[in-house]
Amino acid sequence: MKIDNLHFHVGFDRPSTHKLKVALTFTPAEVGETIIQFPVWTPGHYKIKDYARNVMDLRSSQGTTLEKLDKHRWKLSVNEKREVKIEYEVYGFDLTVRTTYYDDEFCHTLGSNLFFELPDFSGKSIGLSIDVPEGFRLACPLDPASKSGGPRTENFTAPDFDVLFDTPFIAGKIDVREFEAGGVSHSFAMVGGTDVNIETLVLDTKAIVDYQIASFGGAPYKRYLFIMIFTDGYGGLEHLNSTSLLGKGFLLGDREQYHKLIGLISHEFFHVWNVKRIRAQELGPFDYARENYTSLLWLMEGVTNYYDERMLLGAKRITGDEYLAYLADAYKRYLQHPGRRHKTLAETSIDTWQDQYIQDEYSKNRSISYYLRGELAALVFDLHIHRDTNGERSFFDVMLKLWQIYRSDPSQGFPEEIVRRGIGEVAGRDYRALYDSLVHSKEDYPIVDSLKFVGANLHPKLPEKPAGGSGTAVTAVETHGQDARATEKTEGDLGIEFEDAGGFVKIKNVPDGSAADLGGLSAKDVIVAIDEVKANSQTFEKRIRSTPAGTTLRFSLLRNDRLISVSVTLGAGPGFTDYVIDTPDDADDDAKRLRNIWLYGIDAKS
Repeated sequence: MKIDNLHFHVGFDRPSTHKLKVALTFTPAEVGETIIQFPVWTPGHYKIKDYARNVMDLRSSQGTTLEKLDKHRWKLSVNEKREVKIEYEVYGFDLTVRTTYYDDEFCHTLGSNLFFELPDFSGKSIGLSIDVPEGFRLACPLDPASKSGGPRTENFTAPDFDVLFDTPFIAGKIDVREFEAGGVSHSFAMVGGTDVNIETLVLDTKAIVDYQIASFGGAPYKRYLFIMIFTDGYGGLEHLNSTSLLGKGFLLGDREQYHKLIGLISHEFFHVWNVKRIRAQELGPFDYARENYTSLLWLMEGVTNYYDERMLLGAKRITGDEYLAYLADAYKRYLQHPGRRHKTLAETSIDTWQDQYIQDEYSKNRSISYYLRGELAALVFDLHIHRDTNGERSFFDVMLKLWQIYRSDPSQGFPEEIVRRGIGEVAGRDYRALYDSLVHSKEDYPIVDSLKFVGANLHPKLPEKPAGGSGTAVTAVETHGQDARATEKTEGDLGIEFEDAGGFVKIKNVPDGSAADLGGLSAKDVIVAIDEVKANSQTFEKRIRSTPAGTTLRFSLLRNDRLISVSVTLGAGPGFTDYVIDTPDDADDDAKRLRNIWLYGIDAKS
């Protein structure tokens, strides 16, 4: 059944109900049947969310009937050739960037949470009207429309369902700041208590945006909206010309937390190009009724992870030392995932629908995030390209190559072979073996050796004093043969992460091959005594580390409310939990030159 003149309208119930009132209207060209269906996921968050579960009191106008077919689809029968109206309510009280939240301070939502898809719609645009409650202000990235409405109604248009579902908006007691970057208007719509210096945040964001736009040669949008919700949560979701962000608002004087916040902004903004335009062929147009699989999420997200920090460095928002410390920490986190040996980078991309957003006590043993592993793959590619082109090219030239593919035909994504071939073309040599080792094998990455191309040494760092306290990881860290530049101690090690459980020690996870694993300890065990002496979560780590490696201890523990005991022989603690990247002055001149180009884009010979 042909459908024209499709329009959605959003209103608000009382804030205490956390419900939005939605209506869709359209003109049928004929009587007959059509399907209306609700998205089960939202692009950028690769997990089935079943948004239709929040839809309530669905009803249609006179002359029509609705029949539910499954969890997200209804059959609409139109018996009269007249305007059709479907009304319903959407409950939202889940504060994330991919769900709906509504209270007396603000409402944040996005199209995939609110609107039905009508496959039979054949129009060229979709209308949207939003009634803004008294005392609220609205920020929405869609193009405004001139459609008439009430004094507190704002009107917009979307060219298709992909854009409509990809659109977030925030209405509330928001603070809006405007700035120009790259010759384009940008807005910050912020809500929530904060000690952040907003002026500094806006200036830093402008610098990041200016640098990224210049790197890609211009902004591919007319305006851009940052939605910033200051809360205890953390996360971001990219959209075509906007992003929604959650971050800690109480960051005054906390450089580490502020670095994390602007890194999130840099990450989501880089998605303007990578994902929203540069994209694997499976990532648009979307099928909103099921999973959309691709083996290239490592490129979409891992490479974005790599460049969010590099863009901070290029925009001079962080120092070279901060950047190297970030990479060293990423390497540490990489080693803490035994699951890296069980899935390739391509496989983790495909398995994201069941792995990335569904973490449990065994997740680190089963897999590794394509964000983290993909970031380190990008690092290795980048360092190799720098070496093989004498600093004249980088992995970013691969991104520019993919950007040109999008610009030549925005309707098409690309297959993996284009990526594989493009990396080799940029490097000027055959990179198939390197590509397969990083993307399609389970081998550990040659990160230590690759950093040596630019005269940088990655090695373990001895702590000044043993770390301790509830929830601290007692981590088995691997060296992979690199120069530790420190004498390993013989302190004991279990290899676990733990948390406090009423003063006792509850095991969060047990890495495969660790002393705890070999000795029979399990995740969720609660350790109550060691050699018949009470275990205390506050002193547990210090007690283990002060016991020589090779010592066998008797652990009394609760497992499923049963008191049992196991004997565990401690492994050899490495005496360090952190890594550091040094840039020694005695590196050869070629390596130091490449280091300056890689870190700062500076060629001392030029």
